[in-house]
This record gives sequence, structure tokens and C-alpha cells, in this order.
Amino acid sequence: MSNKAIEVASILATLRRGTRAAGAIITLPTTEVLLLVAGGVDHTADLVKATGSDRTQITRALQFLQGQSFPNHGRIRVSPFRLVECRKHPHRKGHQLRLAPEGIALLSPTFTRLHTPDWT
Repeated sequence: MSNKAIEVASILATLRRGTRAAGAIITLPTTEVLLLVAGGVDHTADLVKATGSDRTQITRALQFLQGQSFPNHGRIRVSPFRLVECRKHPHRKGHQLRLAPEGIALLSPTFTRLHTPDWT
């Protein structure tokens, strides 16, 4: 197995352990959304288009990645992560997304060119 594959597996393990501690399971679509935001996709509509998922699924994934509470089996759980942050988009309706410092710290050992983009 290549070193890059081992590093990606390590990222997935970190996400899995964190979500298990919160009493939930991270899904593949949530991980996909995280990686797309890391790759520069900064708007919910663009995430919907890139994943082929519905807007509700993307919104739930973003809530989880932003550290917001989420429903799980009839209970409200709190996400253990703040990997993505958002603000009102300056040019489009909706919010602009970017990796939070915790997201950069998680992904930068594997993806060395990552940095927190400016809000411009």
C-alpha cells in the first residue's frame, strides 16, 4: 500500500473515532463533502452538483462538519468537529465555505498544499 493511501486511511480513522465518540457514524458523503471543500468548492449548490446528492444531504453533512448538533436515532448529538466554516457569500446567494483551522490540521499532513483561503 502506498504512503498516500495509508495517510488517507489515517484521516478516515480519525473521523471515524471522533464520530463514534459523539455517538454517530460519519458517512462517505460527509467525507466527500469535506474533501470537496478542501479542494476549493465553496458553495452548497456547487457541492450538490459535484456530488449528485440532494441539497438536504449536503446541508446535513455541512452541519456536521461545522460542529453543529444533529439528530441521530431520535437523539440530538453534538458533532466533535469544526472542520469547515462558513460566512455569507459575497457574490452569490447563500454561504461561502472553507476549511477551518482544525480541518487544515487534519488534512495538511496528507495534502501538503492545503491552506486556509482568505475570505475574498
